[in-house]
Amino acid sequence: MTEPARVVLKAVDTRDLLAMIGHLDETIRELALIATGLAEGVAPTVDLHILRVMDRTRPVLFAAKESISRQAAEAWDAGRPTVDVVIELPAGSAANVMEVLEALEEVDEVSRRDDALLLPKASVRVAEFRRWFFCQVADELWRRAGSRP
Repeated sequence: MTEPARVVLKAVDTRDLLAMIGHLDETIRELALIATGLAEGVAPTVDLHILRVMDRTRPVLFAAKESISRQAAEAWDAGRPTVDVVIELPAGSAANVMEVLEALEEVDEVSRRDDALLLPKASVRVAEFRRWFFCQVADELWRRAGSRP
């Protein structure tokens, strides 16, 4: 098993972080419903590779997402406008982080195109923040590994 790497993002906007987490939670729930439907013979409303990406990366990223959620909630409850987010991920998981970001952006595209999803598309602010956040995490993991693809 890969040793964990600790990534710290300093002074992250608490409100933006909570908005991203909220939309991410909604997306995960909707994708889980789609996957359940698929198992019961219902045609999926997103490309199957999105479901495969989320299923494959869940073991790597779920604990980090839960930790980030707790940190954001604690900052909000304490009235702090920013929070230093501490994330522990396997050192070699930068590609997984970017793969999830790309899948989430594809879900946004499906949400924009038609009514195939219950989920509203991410707002521009949430989408931009999410891209920044995921890229910062991946860049730090790549920096630690000494290479970036």
